[in-house]
Amino acid sequence: MDDLPFIPVIYMSRMVELLREEHLDTDQILNDSGINPALMSRPDTMLTGRQAYTLINKYMGLSSQTYPGVSFGKRLDLAAHGLLGFVYFWEGTFEAMVTEIMAFMRVRFPLLHFELKQSDDYLSIFISCDKRIISLESFFIQTMAASMVSLGNIRTQRMVFCARQDIFNDIRSLESLLHCEVTPSQDINEIRYYETNVQFQPLRERDATSKPAPSRAEEQGLVVRLRSLLLENMKISIGAESIASNMGMSVRTLRRRLSDLGMTFNAVRTDVRMQIATRYLTTTRMSIERIADLVGYSDQATFTRAFREWKGQTPNELRQQQTQKDDVE
Repeated sequence: MDDLPFIPVIYMSRMVELLREEHLDTDQILNDSGINPALMSRPDTMLTGRQAYTLINKYMGLSSQTYPGVSFGKRLDLAAHGLLGFVYFWEGTFEAMVTEIMAFMRVRFPLLHFELKQSDDYLSIFISCDKRIISLESFFIQTMAASMVSLGNIRTQRMVFCARQDIFNDIRSLESLLHCEVTPSQDINEIRYYETNVQFQPLRERDATSKPAPSRAEEQGLVVRLRSLLLENMKISIGAESIASNMGMSVRTLRRRLSDLGMTFNAVRTDVRMQIATRYLTTTRMSIERIADLVGYSDQATFTRAFREWKGQTPNELRQQQTQKDDVE
């Protein structure tokens, strides 16, 4: 296994970013790990098991973070996994989407085990490690937990992470890092995706003769479809009426179902716009006026005001912050 392709470089390059941010000599660390630094600019390549094992151990040993794997996992967003377009354009239920993502993760990380279970009021993912990488178990569980919480953040406002105490012994620090509720567990690592502000009725208590209410998965699928339509029609600033019609329902029904999830149409639309705007601001030199137009704002001033309310800083301040970060690296 040591010489087999093990982890895509696109993932480990995020680890190198973190090491650089801690002002460590990444070229020396890579050389010590048997990795040519030039490889890190080739996302199509793979690191061998031996290379990955050495680099991960160096990262865990040199990082000053409380949970280095969690910090790394938070960098593994949808774009890093190659799932950004998949999620935004998904038209099925939330449960079906997560099932597909788990299948993808099993292929991407063959020595990690993911088990998906549906409860009456939440969808849960159990994460465990193959015995062949047990020496790196702490790192991989920390990483996958953070990455899966990041996935949930775009679809639900409440998650609970049941964390194994032998891997996560500082619950308060972990909650601060993950920005979600954490409960200690003796033997499992489980992430639960909950509905927000909805009282769930156990299946056994439902009247079998009555028309079943939309399931949690169906409602989460509604949000996926909504975000997809907003993304497709971002530049023309499509309104709730047009979106509802496109989804085959009245605008009143759309607003009610979003309200049941603790969301509003305007809040979801703003979040979609600002996520794309943030990507433009931090990865391109496009003018702020042009970005404002691309994400559906009539003028730069309105966009700047909305961005400040959403992010707590202006678009220009975010861009300057990113430029300073790039200069340091």
